[in-house]
Amino acid sequence: MPTEKSPKIVTIYGRLSFPNFSYQQAVTRNLKSKFPKDPADVTPDFNLLVEQPQLDKLVTHLRDVYFPFVVQRKTAGEEKDALTQAEVDRIFKIIDSGDFDAQPREPVRVALFHRHPHAAFPCCRCRARCCASP
Repeated sequence: MPTEKSPKIVTIYGRLSFPNFSYQQAVTRNLKSKFPKDPADVTPDFNLLVEQPQLDKLVTHLRDVYFPFVVQRKTAGEEKDALTQAEVDRIFKIIDSGDFDAQPREPVRVALFHRHPHAAFPCCRCRARCCASP
């Protein structure tokens, strides 16, 4: 009998860029910066660079599976893996705008990676201005 897949699981492919998975890693990197922040303002973070089809897959999973799951948990009185509908709406306002760089403190920040038409490697420097893809 197959087990049901958890709504918390989705697989997408991309590339991690400069991950700081722990607070200590983030503080250490901050100390090396030309413009260090106050340690109280430093948080763990990472950038996942993905191509458009992978982003679409993730957003579809979030919209259709994960966020309904976490809202249902919050409605049922759960605290772990639970968000209010207002919190979900706030996240989707950012996702739907497509302006992921505008809100660096928000819980979702996506850097789109696309293929430059004249290069064998992904290109992020032109920010999609040179390509037909978004």
